[in-house]
Amino acid sequence: MPIHIIRCGDAPLPQDLPLPVHTVPTCPGRKDLHFIDELVARYLPHDPTPGLDEIAAQPDVDHLGAPGPDPRTPIDAVRLVVVGTDADLDAVATRLMRIDATWMELAYVPVLAGGGVLSKAYASPGESSVEAKSVIATSWGVADKPWSIALSGSVRPVPLIRDDSGRVTLGAAEVCSTDGSPFVGEIIIDDTTVGAPEGSDFYGTRLVSTLDAPGIAAVAMTGPSAYSGDRTKSTRSDSPHGRLGFLGRFFHRGPEAGAVDSSVLTGRAVQAGGKPFMVYRDGVPHPRALTRVTFYRHLRDMQVVRP
Repeated sequence: MPIHIIRCGDAPLPQDLPLPVHTVPTCPGRKDLHFIDELVARYLPHDPTPGLDEIAAQPDVDHLGAPGPDPRTPIDAVRLVVVGTDADLDAVATRLMRIDATWMELAYVPVLAGGGVLSKAYASPGESSVEAKSVIATSWGVADKPWSIALSGSVRPVPLIRDDSGRVTLGAAEVCSTDGSPFVGEIIIDDTTVGAPEGSDFYGTRLVSTLDAPGIAAVAMTGPSAYSGDRTKSTRSDSPHGRLGFLGRFFHRGPEAGAVDSSVLTGRAVQAGGKPFMVYRDGVPHPRALTRVTFYRHLRDMQVVRP
């Protein structure tokens, strides 16, 4: 089986690695990943299976159930090992989705943003995004012995979560205000409205890609996103500390950044709309503020190498 290493930025590699290595920038784009198109042409020159449009038109859509193996049969299975951050992995997965090459096996060796391979990662749907070093590594179970798993592990498919801008999120995404204030708008997962518990302000939602159907787990954010705005200011206009003016703002820290409700909602699609807001995908901000966005499960699953 051909195995290709995608080294993102200056991610460290083992010495004398006897495999082809493609060094690309962090969060690589289409031009950086052109070799993937060449691999597709070499190993799957003809695809007789139904395309995405045909799958979408089927009355009984199997992709809504448990994730499964890809029906396509290439000349040989191809494994891509991404050495980088969660955002780097998302970028590679986005390219695979856009050229409909999700039949390729995708493995992950997580690396800290500043360099160095993760020896341990912490993350869960209800954990602060600042504390989470790699949501994907924890979810996939590859934080320990990542090279061994990436090179010799087996494929276990997972749902592929994308959004209406054509970007993939394999880890976590956040939908929140642009300045750390409470979210103004509505967020729905399937038919259920996401909201904060009584007595708490609603700052948006944090969603993660799950390993099984339906595909998305989401929680309400009860504090400002750890990625946005001033994390220390109080954002509640009716707070008694807010009415104290400058001194009140100085002494009161406000809701904890990254705080979330304990109630977890699951579904296959999340829709958000309202006053201009930000979307962060595994820590990477969308290029501009949005007034609506939809995350949903793709028609094909991702062929992930994990324990």
